[in-house]
Amino acid sequence: MYKNKINFNCRNYLMSNLVFPENCYNCANRDGYPCNLGGDKKCRNFNMYERKKPDSIKILKREVWDLFSEWVRKQDSGDFLAEGYCRCVTCGTIDRWQNMQSGHFIHGTLFLIPELVHPQCPQCNGFKHGNLVPYKDFMIKRYGEQELAKLEFLAKRPHKYTVFELQQFKKLYQYKLKELQQTSG
Repeated sequence: MYKNKINFNCRNYLMSNLVFPENCYNCANRDGYPCNLGGDKKCRNFNMYERKKPDSIKILKREVWDLFSEWVRKQDSGDFLAEGYCRCVTCGTIDRWQNMQSGHFIHGTLFLIPELVHPQCPQCNGFKHGNLVPYKDFMIKRYGEQELAKLEFLAKRPHKYTVFELQQFKKLYQYKLKELQQTSG
């Protein structure tokens, strides 16, 4: 298929004689046939150019969640004892924001509602599956019953995020994290 073709990505080709680029053929040890034209990695000198793949929704969701989670925990840190510490909303444990987790009150399809995500210790969020009874008491105390009913309705709405929406959320939470670092630092 690639018979008598020249591999222009071979580093030796770029440095060698342009009239007869034998280095590209010799890299594969194949009687004059380059094996690396289609991206075959057998060529030692193959210079792979990184191709930018389009963002997938799964990867973007993970990146946005990481930024959002960090923002939630950092936002609530500093209000207690010392800078960088936050309190678990269900049991009251105080720890560094890096050791806390972002716990959802409602596990719905809209996971980026800031009013429904608060810092929780790993014990409450993981082992106690959110520790929902004290979490609901906290939510009622903080937002009230009517607002909580609106938030529950909003979280249960079916919604599929698009790539564009997730890219916008990513930019938003990167900006918010920079703002938090500037105000605290």
